[in-house]
Amino acid sequence: MSLLCVVAGIALLYFVWIRDDSEPEPTSETQGVVEPICPSGWTDFDNSALRFKICLPSNMLFSNGRSTQNLSTVSQTDPAFVNDFHVVNPAFAPPWPPTPPSDPTLAPLRIAVRTPAADLGIEGCALRAQPVDAKGVQSCSDAFFILDGLPYVDPAGDLHRFRAILPGSTPARPLYLQADSMTAAWATGQQALVQRVLESIRPY
Repeated sequence: MSLLCVVAGIALLYFVWIRDDSEPEPTSETQGVVEPICPSGWTDFDNSALRFKICLPSNMLFSNGRSTQNLSTVSQTDPAFVNDFHVVNPAFAPPWPPTPPSDPTLAPLRIAVRTPAADLGIEGCALRAQPVDAKGVQSCSDAFFILDGLPYVDPAGDLHRFRAILPGSTPARPLYLQADSMTAAWATGQQALVQRVLESIRPY
């Protein structure tokens, strides 16, 4: 696949849109919600529209596909941001590096959390058919590449997509998480980072 196709694929991802083996973070209880203490330097963000809290690396920014905004300045009443919660790090903007940085927080990464559609509309692993773990989460991953503006699932693809369905504030309001990254970065640290983000989500 040509370098031009890879760059085009990165641009499409930008505009169209970790199993952590360490000990769990200490927790405290505030107003009936069990609050994990986020890793040092991370941001603990409260999404009041979708009714969940989440820990994110401090360099993550809100994105609407056209512009980005610091987490600390986002209005909780702006549905363009909080109802379809997309965050990216600065490296997600193209062009992507040919080799990802060793620090997983600095390699291109986008995370989206929203309510799942009845039809997820994405080819690849059958997310709803995955086993449910002890925390009520279903998840799966795909590697893929983009050719002529379309994604093609391929184990050798340079792009990686992780998806999960997890409990929300009520059984009728589950949450859907998607993380898009470089396959090479996923294999060298971002899997653990995204798993930590996933495990930090606290519906209320």
